Amino acid sequence: MNIIKMKNEGFEFSKKQLKILLTICVFLVLLYIIYVEIFRTTTMDSKEDSLNYVTNEQYMGTVYYKDYDKSNHNNPTLYFKDKTEIIINSEFWSRIEIGDSIVKKKGETIITVYRNNEKFILDNQEIINGLKKK
Repeated sequence: MNIIKMKNEGFEFSKKQLKILLTICVFLVLLYIIYVEIFRTTTMDSKEDSLNYVTNEQYMGTVYYKDYDKSNHNNPTLYFKDKTEIIINSEFWSRIEIGDSIVKKKGETIITVYRNNEKFILDNQEIINGLKKK
């Protein structure tokens, strides 16, 4: 039996043990590569799905109440006077106030907010792009 001695370590490995160790290392590296590719692809698909969902949403109304919907994973939710409820990005939720009128057109990523004769824009595209960079 061939024995390979590692200098100053006191370990002895046979060729068979080295082959097994090398096989395990190669297997673990391949498993890691497969995991990273699947996870990254799934994450990118999820972000694209989010953008498509946001783009296809359409709503308009005056906010009369805002809260976290405990029955729906504590999602930040806006409630309109006409009883419509919309889930909104938490970054936007904190910037929208009760009494604001908001408009989101289908096919766009922007939400237009009207408050006290002022108008400002919230853009979902910026948030999705920020997620894609992560």
